[in-house]
Amino acid sequence: RYDWSLRTWVAKGVNACLKPLASCDGMVITTVEGVGTERKGCHPIQERIAGNFGMQCGFCTPGMVMNAYALLKSEGKPTAQQCMDSFDGNICRCTGYRNLVNVSESFAKDASAECKSLANEYKSFDADNEKMEQLPAPSRPISKVFASGDVTWYAPTTLSEVIALRTKLKRPPFVLG
Repeated sequence: RYDWSLRTWVAKGVNACLKPLASCDGMVITTVEGVGTERKGCHPIQERIAGNFGMQCGFCTPGMVMNAYALLKSEGKPTAQQCMDSFDGNICRCTGYRNLVNVSESFAKDASAECKSLANEYKSFDADNEKMEQLPAPSRPISKVFASGDVTWYAPTTLSEVIALRTKLKRPPFVLG
């Protein structure tokens, strides 16, 4: 998405099951299938997860891939701490977690010796080349209203619009982020 306050494109992984579709308007979305597939070729993140026993039951794998991918898109070559922090909110139930974290750290500029060794087992990959390209800013967002059945979603773009909606509607719930 484009962050108007920073005047830059921002890559961010989100939990798709918690992200209302209407809030995605104007965003560029990449799914795990867009990162890589067997047919078109796997991304180095996916290759390292598969080769490092990071995919046990497979339940958490798509989310872990997307977290690591969003981090590389956002930061290029991250720090080991950024790799660890990017896993906040993702849980591995079957103890493949350490392997998943090691795979992510293998792309870090300050990776541990163990993670550097893991990276050396695979084709060379420069995470700094993965950083999101900064395209021109899109046109300014406009306020929108989405309605379906008895649910209406308002997407205001200014504080004055938010205040007007708050006045108009009795107890509107707010979704931020």
